Amino acid sequence: MLSNKRSFSVLIAVAGITLMGAVNCSQGNADAEASQTPEVRQENVQKAYNFELKDLDGKVYHLSDFKGKVVILDFWDTWCPPCRQEIPGFVELHNEYKDEDFAMIGVAFARYGEDAVRDFMKEYKIEYVNLIGDQKVVDGYGGITSIPTTFVIDKKGNIAHKHVGYKPKSVFEEEIKALL
Repeated sequence: MLSNKRSFSVLIAVAGITLMGAVNCSQGNADAEASQTPEVRQENVQKAYNFELKDLDGKVYHLSDFKGKVVILDFWDTWCPPCRQEIPGFVELHNEYKDEDFAMIGVAFARYGEDAVRDFMKEYKIEYVNLIGDQKVVDGYGGITSIPTTFVIDKKGNIAHKHVGYKPKSVFEEEIKALL
């Protein structure tokens, strides 16, 4: 009887590890596909979701408001250490490319409220558009399961790149330049 219980426990553990590996591999493949250049993945072009979100002043924005621009769309929040690490690079990119066909957009989840987002933006000198996220935009972008999650969207409104986790400014700058 004991060996049957032990065998069953081992079987469950192996199944769990296998499942976790399959999930991680599929996520890795999705990230790899999303990171390919638009020329490489023509057959897999995915339109970016045309959200409707408000900023901290209640102004409504849609992704379509930025048509004809390369857009970095960054999902973040104030409590997130990798977000805090990444945002200064986004501020620099905004300042360096705002006069070109480029827009930087943040989507904050505001776990600690809109005042926390407002204070954070002031502290980090964020002047680019920041919106308050909701479940609809999360679903529209395929489910945001980790932050930061950042999309680079081409001038036609297609997702050219997707990044989950911190990436240095240089990664985004290279992608922006290729799409401008």
